[in-house]
Amino acid sequence: MNYHQRVQNRIKMWRIFILETIDNNGPITRSELCKHTNLPRTTIYDQLKRMLDDGTLTTFTRKTKERGRPSVYYTTKRKK
Repeated sequence: MNYHQRVQNRIKMWRIFILETIDNNGPITRSELCKHTNLPRTTIYDQLKRMLDDGTLTTFTRKTKERGRPSVYYTTKRKK
């Protein structure tokens, strides 16, 4: 197995791990996802972006009474 194949396999494993974590704990924010998975923040962000682009995930926001940006929550489109 060459380097490129190993990298692609690792990305697939991260993606599956992230999707299972969202399914089991979602809807979930990016920071909560980082805490649940112990994956680096940039890995989470990159994979979430890819999954949003290919339609695997959806997002929504919840407004709070606090100041600042509303939290963005991620959910899967997979059937349980």
